[in-house]
Amino acid sequence: MKKDGMKGNLTSLSELPKSQGIDVIEKLHELRRRNYSADRMTLAAQAKDTLDNLEALVRRIFSQLPVRYKLDYTGCSRSE
Repeated sequence: MKKDGMKGNLTSLSELPKSQGIDVIEKLHELRRRNYSADRMTLAAQAKDTLDNLEALVRRIFSQLPVRYKLDYTGCSRSE
């Protein structure tokens, strides 16, 4: 990866993948399905409202996020 980050253009994001039979949109959906899971996310919220109201709002909006799979950390150790 270059120092200034990853970049794409029409050739790299459309023409080249098509020529190789790659559906970029489907690959992005696969990435989301594989990696975006509620147990891997953290949320910070701030509002000019009571904590109870803010918590209710957050629960209502985000409680439906799927937990795709639980990571298995057995066998992992913390080094001190």
